[in-house]
Amino acid sequence: MKQADLSLDEADQRLLRALQRDASISQAELAEQAGVSPSLVSRRLARLKEAGVLRAVVGLVDAERAGLTCSAIIRLSAISSRA
Repeated sequence: MKQADLSLDEADQRLLRALQRDASISQAELAEQAGVSPSLVSRRLARLKEAGVLRAVVGLVDAERAGLTCSAIIRLSAISSRA
């Protein structure tokens, strides 16, 4: 399905907003938050994935809490290319 073939209605937009808040919720919770039935959630998510609207469902890691912090000092030099 191409993007031009897909129009997002209010239910799609509510589903996407709920997923952006918390992608780890169950489809039943997602249905409740979006005000639609769980079976509709399943069909809509499949359609949004197929159309490329929903590319991935990911977890956001708090780098500091996970101990993944790092510091970097970067020095840049620019050479003028004017002749």
